[in-house]
Amino acid sequence: MVIKLLFAEVADTHAPLKTVTVRGRASPWVTDSLISMTWERDHQKRIAEKHGNPIGWAKYRKLRNLVNRECEKLKRDYFRNQISENRHDPAKLWSTLKQAINSKGKESISGVVENGVTVTDAPSIARAFNDFFATIGSKLAAKFQGCPLNILSDRVDDTFYFKAVESEYVRRQLHSLAAGKATGLDGIPARLLKLSADYIYSPLTFLVNMSLSTGNFPSDWKRARVTPLFKAGARDDVGSYRPVSILPVVSKLLVSG
Repeated sequence: MVIKLLFAEVADTHAPLKTVTVRGRASPWVTDSLISMTWERDHQKRIAEKHGNPIGWAKYRKLRNLVNRECEKLKRDYFRNQISENRHDPAKLWSTLKQAINSKGKESISGVVENGVTVTDAPSIARAFNDFFATIGSKLAAKFQGCPLNILSDRVDDTFYFKAVESEYVRRQLHSLAAGKATGLDGIPARLLKLSADYIYSPLTFLVNMSLSTGNFPSDWKRARVTPLFKAGARDDVGSYRPVSILPVVSKLLVSG
């Protein structure tokens, strides 16, 4: 798609990707007071290790226990407040709960069974998942062959059509994008789309309306990065996973409304 290549060229010129080292961030419940207590605890530990004095070790253990109690209290209060504040926002509430239970979300897959043989190299694992996810729909549908599916008692003969979208609508959609949304295979992050909304909304409006009028969804917008997410069962069984697809952010313009 030409617009993707042009956008990538401009982005590489004016906003090139750079590799930087990011220091670990302190937990959100950590306060300056807790940091000071931690420094004091560590200082006392060095003194105890240097002199080996039982009194020094006793003072260290006392400070250690004090830091642990304060940390647990701050952590408990933080999550209690976050859950209370986000109780009406499912996305933020779920994010808070995952953080509270220290869920890692992703685990590496060491191997899966393919045709009765365990494969462990990345290309073979990817192929096994791709074959499973690409064929599971047709296999499930085959099981319902011949089954009566008279769900609708009356047929509906009315037709409908898609109305062309206004350029202002596309501009608003771009401005409302979440900057942290995952990037698709096109490599165009939501943050850049959001920042350049006032300059790209017109050609994107043309593409959206062309898609609606011709009934063709841009092929580049269909391609997704698929991640197997473990559900339950044996971890080497591809059937124990469900696919999570990350589509290009711009494709959301055609499916939102």
